[in-house]
Amino acid sequence: MKKTIFTSMTALALTVGAPAFAADAVINKAWEGHKADDVCFAISFPEGQRPSGERYVTVTNRVADNVKDEIAVVSGFPESANIEGTVKIDEELPFQLLVYKGTGFLKTTELEKKAIEQMKAGRALEVKWTKADGSYVVDEYSLYGMTASRSFANECK
Repeated sequence: MKKTIFTSMTALALTVGAPAFAADAVINKAWEGHKADDVCFAISFPEGQRPSGERYVTVTNRVADNVKDEIAVVSGFPESANIEGTVKIDEELPFQLLVYKGTGFLKTTELEKKAIEQMKAGRALEVKWTKADGSYVVDEYSLYGMTASRSFANECK
């Protein structure tokens, strides 16, 4: 498991919730790009929902940790929830998520690279969260603007 999950999610939560960073942000259709010190990211919220911060997808770069294009999917469920998650891009086979405290991550950097390539070429991303009782929640994300927002985040130094 990635050692920096807690650090990255804490940094992301502080950055997303901080209006002081608005000058280092750009909105590209369904995605936003944000830059703050050595943490930069692209973020999107499910279609049809106001960005309440409960559920979202990020592609994060953390310069100090030499992390590039880390995909995180925040479920909105409590950290203690027993859930499984998948990410499906267009009609491609879904990626199984490794869920830690309500946030899903792809299992390897190789899978992240593959997912990023699919996201750059894709139109839609579907996240499916399945609870222990078999019930599930599906979130749909547009991929329009992801490439431009990711490029903005890639300027992080």
